[in-house]
Amino acid sequence: MAEFVTTMLDVAPCGVELSNSGLRTQSYPGTLQASRKRKSAQLKGISRGRSASPVQVNRKKRLAALDAQPIVADASADSLRLAASSVQVNRKKRLAALDVQPIVADASADSLRLAVLAALQRLAAAEFPKQSRHNVQPEGWHEVSGISLGLVAGWGIHRAIHLSRGSILLPNLTRLLCTFMRQHDPQFTFTSIQVNCGFASREHVDLNNIGPSYIYGLGAFGGGALWVEDEDGEPHVCSRDVKGDGGKLLYPCGMTCYGRELDVNNTWHLFDGRRLHFTSP
Repeated sequence: MAEFVTTMLDVAPCGVELSNSGLRTQSYPGTLQASRKRKSAQLKGISRGRSASPVQVNRKKRLAALDAQPIVADASADSLRLAASSVQVNRKKRLAALDVQPIVADASADSLRLAVLAALQRLAAAEFPKQSRHNVQPEGWHEVSGISLGLVAGWGIHRAIHLSRGSILLPNLTRLLCTFMRQHDPQFTFTSIQVNCGFASREHVDLNNIGPSYIYGLGAFGGGALWVEDEDGEPHVCSRDVKGDGGKLLYPCGMTCYGRELDVNNTWHLFDGRRLHFTSP
C-alpha cells in the first residue's frame, strides 16, 4: 500500500500512501496471522531435520555475503570505523542497484500501476529497507520493512527537514510514484511518500502530517483494509494508548471511537492521517 501525504506516501502488497508531509507504501501478502503460521511451520520443518527451502537458502547466502572480512584483535579505531563504513557503502550500492528505469511521461494509468507493482515487488524480493517505527509497527516488532521517499524530518531538537536517503538512492522510483499520484489527482500537493511491506499497522496517528493523505494498495492480498475515524461509522474500542506530538494522549486505551473501513486494493482513497487509523486484519 502506498500513502501520499503533505509529508508522506503508503503502498501495500503492494500499496502506496501520499500526504503533505510524507509518502508510505505497504504490502500485505495475506493476513498477519497466516504469515505467522507459515513462519512457525517453516521453523518446525527445520527443527525436524527437513531441508531448508530455496528461499531460505538464498536468504542465508545473501546474509553470509554481507559478512565482513576477519579483523585482527588489536585493530585500531580508524580501521574499525572504515570496516563499518564499508558495510554501509555496500548496502547503499545494493539498494541503488534496485532503482527502476525512467518511465515515459505519457504512460497510461494501467501501465503506471503495473510499473509501480513490479518495482515494489522487485524491492521486496531483494532487500527491502528496514525502519523502526514505534507508533506503527505491530506489538513486539523491533523493525518493519519500509522506506520513506521525498522530504523527511530529522531526529533531535531541531528536526531539520531534508531529502530522504531513499530518494537519493532510488530517484527513479521516487519519480515513478510521484507520476502515479499526479496522474490520479494533478492538484494534490505532497512532500513525502512512505512505502511499507509485509505488516499491518496498529492504531496510530501520523505525527508529522500537516494535511490530508492519499493511500493506494497494489497486489493480491486478503484483508488489509484501512480503518479511519469517522463519527458516522461503526464503534471501535482502542486497544492501546495512542499519543500525539509531545506525548500528548489523544486516544486512551478502552476509549470508544467511531470509524469505517476503506478498501484500498487497487483503489485511491483520501483520508486524514492526523486522526486515528490502522490496518484491519
